[in-house]
Amino acid sequence: MAEAFPIPPLSRGPPSPRKRCRLLRESEDNEGDMEIEHYVHRTDPFRSISFPNPDPTALNVTTMTAEEDPTQHLHRDISNTLDQYGLPAESLFHMLNATISGASFPLLRVVVAGDHSALVPLGSIKSDLTTLLDNHTLSQIQVEVINGDHFYIPTLFPIHSTAELAIAFHHLKDEIVRLLDETLGTKWQLVCPFNVGRDSRSARPALVVGVLPSTNANWYQLQAHLTHRLTSHIPPVFTDIEFLPGKLSLLGEGDPVSFKDRVKGPGDIQMGYSIGIRGHSNAGTLGGFVEVTYDGETHRGLLTNYHFVRPSPPYAHLDTINRKGISPLSSVPFQGAMTVESLARMDRDYTLTDLDDQLHALETQKARVVDFIRQRQLIGKAPRASSQQQLEAVETWERTLIATRPVIQAMPHVLGDVHSASGLLVHRRRVIDWAFVELTPEAEERFFRANRMPEVPRNQMPRSGRSGPPPALVPAGTRLDEFSSL
Repeated sequence: MAEAFPIPPLSRGPPSPRKRCRLLRESEDNEGDMEIEHYVHRTDPFRSISFPNPDPTALNVTTMTAEEDPTQHLHRDISNTLDQYGLPAESLFHMLNATISGASFPLLRVVVAGDHSALVPLGSIKSDLTTLLDNHTLSQIQVEVINGDHFYIPTLFPIHSTAELAIAFHHLKDEIVRLLDETLGTKWQLVCPFNVGRDSRSARPALVVGVLPSTNANWYQLQAHLTHRLTSHIPPVFTDIEFLPGKLSLLGEGDPVSFKDRVKGPGDIQMGYSIGIRGHSNAGTLGGFVEVTYDGETHRGLLTNYHFVRPSPPYAHLDTINRKGISPLSSVPFQGAMTVESLARMDRDYTLTDLDDQLHALETQKARVVDFIRQRQLIGKAPRASSQQQLEAVETWERTLIATRPVIQAMPHVLGDVHSASGLLVHRRRVIDWAFVELTPEAEERFFRANRMPEVPRNQMPRSGRSGPPPALVPAGTRLDEFSSL
């Protein structure tokens, strides 16, 4: 009788990075109740840390200057410690200022990269470096050792509806939801198959379960139950389970965003900026300035999403506009009821706070550099060229922020009123979600202009594999002309 699923051949070498993660998740060493963040860390073989909070998404770091580095005198000892493990030549270490869960500390980060990097014992390196620092009374410095080739914060990509995991989930979702309810109660927020990985090329199918931060459960046991159900429909190779901590919020109810590095001047409102409903604390996105021809007339305005302009319950006509949308012919008296402004007030307030915090930090950094220069002058030495360059860079950035603050302070600017919108529309199996905001004459004269491709930060640029062609990207500043019909 044939096996339901073929038995894979015996491994002839070290397990792949993906297999190593799976082996840890299936190890009884990780059985028992624990917080989700600790489970994720314990089942990731490509990161080892000395500090208690293992959530990489909560860790914020900034570069530490050479003058600030408390390990300057230990660099040779640190290098010797790393050399004992035969690290690939591409590996490196550096000092960072780190903050997590309100606690701040200096962080020694080691990044292992290069050929055979997956075989390097990260935990042993972390322990040896921690001992070295303790022996030199530097126990306040924490250590993080990561594999730069294989460690990543998971990114979720769409999975095709014909994928084996998607089909299995379709048949089993009611059973899976019951299991999550019984095990996690109200602590789980999402269950859905995705392709999961560092990028779309390397992503592989996995059933993603999103749970609230600090949720406590026996994740080993829950994964075993989920895997058992899935393997009744598909081969085990397609049954990866990803438990991810985080919070889901309704669209437009996310955290505020700082625009201190994007707003260029008093007349600068453009595609991609945030917009808000006047008198509300929500935020949406300005999708671009457009001309819309409606009933023989041309209207100038901007595009955004229906979910952004949709009134909140208990609005009396919500069901009607959800089904029929909004137009000048609507029976519902909606037009003029929603005035849109930019920046969204929550983002404007957050940007001002961010500006003030940045200016304060620059003043502190400037005082430290000036003091360092003065100390050298007192002992008859000339200031270092690097210190002079750092001082000039700080002062230049400070002048830029000071000039930006009154521009943000004058916001938000009124743009116009909602003219028409899609409602909750599904057309040919696609969700249609749009709203058109007609600009006031003042806003049209001041802000209406051609849409241009914005600058994309390097760390947000699309990437392709090493062997693939470079991704196509519209150059910054390119004029973006036509939208299709709505």
